[in-house]
Amino acid sequence: MKRKIVVLNTAKELFEKVSLDYQNLYVEYEDNIEFEQYFELSPEDYLKFAKQDLKSKDNRGHINALSNAKRAIDCLVENVLKNFEINPKKINKVALDFCEEVLGEEAKEINPQSLRLFTALGLSPSLLVTETRNLRNKVEHEFSDPNLSDVKRSFEVAELLINNLKAKELYSCSIDLSDIHKNGNTQYGEITGIRFASRVWAATKTNGRFELSFYGIKENVYIYVLNQEDKIFYYYLRAMFMARFDLDDFDLCIKKIIKELNPDLNIDSLKIKF
Repeated sequence: MKRKIVVLNTAKELFEKVSLDYQNLYVEYEDNIEFEQYFELSPEDYLKFAKQDLKSKDNRGHINALSNAKRAIDCLVENVLKNFEINPKKINKVALDFCEEVLGEEAKEINPQSLRLFTALGLSPSLLVTETRNLRNKVEHEFSDPNLSDVKRSFEVAELLINNLKAKELYSCSIDLSDIHKNGNTQYGEITGIRFASRVWAATKTNGRFELSFYGIKENVYIYVLNQEDKIFYYYLRAMFMARFDLDDFDLCIKKIIKELNPDLNIDSLKIKF
């Protein structure tokens, strides 16, 4: 029987329909996403240009290598955000509030804001963020001939950031947020609660690449399509990238999602089993 798709107006409406037991939550994660390439030139292209520039022994080659390493990072950050339908040139207040909540004091000052959000989503280790900021300063503010060690370091930073993202992409995952009652007698991989994943229900016309879905009774599928104005969208994205790397961080992201939709809940009362 073909399922009827019901598109809901808010995430809270979907969570209320599922009615999870927040003291006995159960979370599973699986699958992964694949990033699309939105620009004619890729981060790898700029990295290749930087490598070619490194072969030059003159000032011009050093400066070009440094600039192309920066372009590789900028291209990487902007392409990733575009995959989430986020305008990298105009990060909204909700996203910046999310950054304030998850980043340390120093990281809260990261500019541009696109790199700040990229970092808040868990896509760059703090060491690489520091190196990236140093690279930007050398390219944008220091009108001097870079030494060869700085140029090589900039290339290595860009390469590490690109490779780190490939690992995050490979190990990213969809998330099934349920509870022990709904999950009790099911097999691994069977969806029992609210699923966060890339869009699969093409019949929905709402913009947005990621959705929350719930297989309800009477053959209905309830859908909410996440957007940039949902703070839980950013927490879900961070959770998607942290699940297989840092369970404590993943646990906190899930709790923050529930807290955002239920402000009166005590976050310490939430119990999650993986």
